[in-house]
Amino acid sequence: MFRTLVGLVAVTCQLEAEVALRDIVLRWYPEFAEPKIPPAVADALGTS
Repeated sequence: MFRTLVGLVAVTCQLEAEVALRDIVLRWYPEFAEPKIPPAVADALGTS
């Protein structure tokens, strides 16, 4: 039981760290927020 609890806490901390890291990255590099489609691909798909 104790090991399970420690495992859950570790996973929760890891998830929070990933979310915090993602927020920091998006704050400094907002272009990563949305995947950009290259113009050639957009033209090929007809979505430009």
